[in-house]
Amino acid sequence: MTDPIPAQVRARMLERSNATRRRDRDKAIALMRAMRDGGLSQQVIAAITGYSPTTVKRYLR
Repeated sequence: MTDPIPAQVRARMLERSNATRRRDRDKAIALMRAMRDGGLSQQVIAAITGYSPTTVKRYLR
């Protein structure tokens, strides 16, 4: 069975999803920074956002 999605179209779709993922991560980081500036600890930020504490620490570096 052949692939119903042409390679160029697939590449464009993949690129869009990468851009979306990057945008979502940037939003998450901005949110974490705002919470940290508001005085919340990394543990609390992790609990609220659902990211692991390690990820929060890395994003806030």
